[in-house]
Amino acid sequence: MRIDNPLITVITVSYNSVSVIEDTIESVLKQTYPRIEYIIIDGGSRDGTVDIIRQYEKSISFWISEKDSGVYHAMNKGIDRATGEWLIFMNSGDRFYSETILSQVFEHEYKSDIIYGAVELDYGFTKIIKRPYPLECLPLHMCFSHQSCFVRTDLMKKTKFDTNYSIVADYAFFLEQYKKGNLFHQLPFTISTYDNVNGISSAPNIKVLIRHLNELQRIEVFHGSIHFEILKFLVKRMIRCVCPKFILKIYYRKVND
Repeated sequence: MRIDNPLITVITVSYNSVSVIEDTIESVLKQTYPRIEYIIIDGGSRDGTVDIIRQYEKSISFWISEKDSGVYHAMNKGIDRATGEWLIFMNSGDRFYSETILSQVFEHEYKSDIIYGAVELDYGFTKIIKRPYPLECLPLHMCFSHQSCFVRTDLMKKTKFDTNYSIVADYAFFLEQYKKGNLFHQLPFTISTYDNVNGISSAPNIKVLIRHLNELQRIEVFHGSIHFEILKFLVKRMIRCVCPKFILKIYYRKVND
């Protein structure tokens, strides 16, 4: 049991997110945990996102709205501003799983560099809890959700996200830490709800899929056929279009078991 309450930095990155930003902000501000530094980095939204942020600015430690070079550039700007002991990204559209989750996590003291838990995947028509894969799978694929992961802030400041990637920079970061021997610890909690409808790496777009696979090849993780992966993607997309929702619910539960 930990006696003190470490300062936790929560960073939200947003861009033209007027329909989802408020849910994210509310999920942070409603946390029962007493010491939160909340930072919002907006990429120059023009759809009303900034108006919503302004409504909450008295409760936000720092926010800015300006053009950036992509999501990881924006996340790095948030890291630069962070002063907490631990850091977590809760980007626009994503939410903490419960109002008490930060209090649950930081009742305890950790010697690890990175701590992570389960994620609730929100597909729009159903929600499914996805637990982390064994850490030994990390050299093969991302085995936990970034939105359900806390990293020591000093570690993130030393090794920020590689902005040469547009989709997999978070995975590249965690893979590098794993190879360096930094300590990971799995938590017995569901930390966040991930917006699997609007998330970048889950977007139903062939161009995004190809870019994702190409980036995985660059970090020497994906060695398969891009054409085969595109075919799989098209089949899954067709299934989503023609199947009733109750069948899709069964499908996604099996996929995420």
